[in-house]
Amino acid sequence: MKSKIIKKGFRLVPTILVTSLSLTGVLVGIYLHEAIDNPASIIIPFILPVIGLIIAVLLTMKLARIINY
Repeated sequence: MKSKIIKKGFRLVPTILVTSLSLTGVLVGIYLHEAIDNPASIIIPFILPVIGLIIAVLLTMKLARIINY
């Protein structure tokens, strides 16, 4: 029973991490693009979600090591 709960949680947590960090990156990037008002700042909304995705993958790998998945 405990193993099933851990596996379901392991599917849910990375999904939430990727979604929330990517969405936060996009929203902050769009805000910064509007605030900076520089043509070069158009790349910010694309870079911040990638950084969020990398952070989510690293946290997922750490979680997998902790629960020995």
